[in-house]
Amino acid sequence: MPGFYDSIDMRWDDNGDYLLSEDGDFQDTSSDTIESFVAEIKSVLRSELGDWEKHPNYAADLREFIGEPNNPETAKRIENRIIYSLVQNNVVSRSDVSARLVPTRPDTGLVILTIQAMPTETNSLGESGTVSVVFAFNLIEGGILFLDSERKINLFPVTER
Repeated sequence: MPGFYDSIDMRWDDNGDYLLSEDGDFQDTSSDTIESFVAEIKSVLRSELGDWEKHPNYAADLREFIGEPNNPETAKRIENRIIYSLVQNNVVSRSDVSARLVPTRPDTGLVILTIQAMPTETNSLGESGTVSVVFAFNLIEGGILFLDSERKINLFPVTER
């Protein structure tokens, strides 16, 4: 059975800035309680070891892979690192998470992180109970670009025959 990952927290953008409502009040994740879970996953993925004083291991430390070749061995190590860091930091249960890195360019891979979670009345999962976090990871610069479902980016162009 998938885990329960709903919680309410402050809302912030990908730069770590708190989001304000139109009336100037802080926004929270009460309108979709799975949003806090996704934000926590992104925090772990963006962090390096030692970034968090009280939780020095709260990080995937993906920058360690800078300069590595974009090959199946590196992809497997990155996938394992992501899963390990999320499980070890009690963000997700091991049985609920999978990760796949698909090379898209010689220096970049698309990471597809899938988590099975309990659908509830207060989250937006619907019947599928699937949370997806997708991001591009650059092995030269170490950059991470999260691809949200609202963004319409064609990563795999289709050519007409």
